[in-house]
Amino acid sequence: LCHVVHRYFTQTYGISIAGLDAHDAYKNKEELELLAVFAPDYVHTVLRGETASEGFSIEDGVAMIVMIEHLISDSVHQVLDEIYSRHGKETVDRATFIEILEAWLGRWIFVGVPKKGSARQDREIYNRMVSDMPGLQDVVYGRVKTLEHLRDSDVRRSSGARAGQHAMQRRFSLEEAKMVSLDIAKKLGPYWQTECHDVSDKLAQLDKGNTGRVTISKFYKAALAGEWRFSESVAYLDQAGSLDNSSSWYGPRVIIANYVNARSNCVVMKQHFSVCCQSQCEGYLDALEEAVGAPSATPELLLVLVGD
Repeated sequence: LCHVVHRYFTQTYGISIAGLDAHDAYKNKEELELLAVFAPDYVHTVLRGETASEGFSIEDGVAMIVMIEHLISDSVHQVLDEIYSRHGKETVDRATFIEILEAWLGRWIFVGVPKKGSARQDREIYNRMVSDMPGLQDVVYGRVKTLEHLRDSDVRRSSGARAGQHAMQRRFSLEEAKMVSLDIAKKLGPYWQTECHDVSDKLAQLDKGNTGRVTISKFYKAALAGEWRFSESVAYLDQAGSLDNSSSWYGPRVIIANYVNARSNCVVMKQHFSVCCQSQCEGYLDALEEAVGAPSATPELLLVLVGD
């Protein structure tokens, strides 16, 4: 069940749920920590109940997904509430509405970045940290235009001066901000893949021998040349499984695929979930699972399928 739910979130939203990934450090005793905190009754009666040993149904999976999606929504809205409350008004004009959404986007992504007060002041920092930040800001503008189009359609279908007057004034509420921000949050994963591909391509350019690895000296040389992302310590790279120490000739080398999928390249890091680079193995896993058509498979069968 945990594997299925994990694959759903990674493939649909690019979101990794702590404890659900089979390779997660929390997978043993704490794999249900997220739901145990926010849905204890569900964990007690379903996931750890008397019938748990009998297996789980599709309905169980859907229920688990719905609850986790609700948690993600709460995380999005918590940041937005704090920003929106500073304006002290029930509704705001269009320019302020966009500024609030930009501020939410930056602060929801960059938890550790100092809060200067507005998206205008923060934009320089965000653009320096993410090459595609202007593209993400364009998503905000696009979603606001979509919201305006929907509102105009509703007004045309309705009768009454009050609705028409509200549309002309272009005032936006907190509830509308929540709707737009949640939609953007769910689409952030696919957009982040552009950044992930950029990291992978830059490392591949340093890999002249097409080994899938980059020597640690080239890795840090790129950092000194201005590539701020390549700054992890050797100890961290080793712990994250991104370091190959097998060659006495080349010395330590960064494994490109493992590095791209490491936690340090996640764009959002929350206590119970994160938005990270999708594994390049997802497509292969889909093909293998479809070919096997069962919960488990023998090594011999897997070798045959991989060989084909």
